[in-house]
Amino acid sequence: MKCIENLANKTSVPQSLDLIRLIIGTYPEKKAWKKDSKRSIIENLESQYQLLSKFFSTLEVIRKNSNETPLLTINVDIQYEIDWQKHQLSFLDFILHNSPLSLSKQQIEM
Repeated sequence: MKCIENLANKTSVPQSLDLIRLIIGTYPEKKAWKKDSKRSIIENLESQYQLLSKFFSTLEVIRKNSNETPLLTINVDIQYEIDWQKHQLSFLDFILHNSPLSLSKQQIEM
């Protein structure tokens, strides 16, 4: 899946997260006759593509880059950073709310 590749490559991450969420959102809450559910789609993405691992690897790179960014740049871009963090947390909330997945201790500590 191209969106998962984008997460792995750290390219077009916001757009990829939005598209993954949009696609998953088209599925019903509960499995219907011959149709998958949000839960089953997320479970498949996790088992086949390690969705959460790739998601958290993008966070790690972003966090590392923000720690290396000069303070002046951080002050200028603070609203962007806040919005981006809200966006990431919203995606993570959507995934965890619609699936039985849970976070590892390492992921929680990030």
